[in-house]
Amino acid sequence: MIRRQPTAISLTSEDIVELEEELEEFRLQREIKAQQRNLQRSATRLAAEDLKQTMPLHDYVAQKSPLQKLSRPDVGVPRPPSESLNVANEGTTGTTGTNHNPFYTEH
Repeated sequence: MIRRQPTAISLTSEDIVELEEELEEFRLQREIKAQQRNLQRSATRLAAEDLKQTMPLHDYVAQKSPLQKLSRPDVGVPRPPSESLNVANEGTTGTTGTNHNPFYTEH
């Protein structure tokens, strides 16, 4: 294997100053980006915590829903199943001979 002589780079003082400035600029940009990420993360966390603490879910609703207005206070009390009109009138159909219809009138 043949070895060659190492190459040496000769830099002037201006080149060194320029490289140092570029390195410093790179470091500052990296630090600024890291600070921006941290700031964005902390702002997002604070905003989420503020929403949870200051405005619970029920405060978002300015008025009650129409469905909530219709709910009765005795919702938990069980009630007997309702019967249809036909089932309720089955016992009376034999006596009158016709089905009773509240919307039907004979003239």
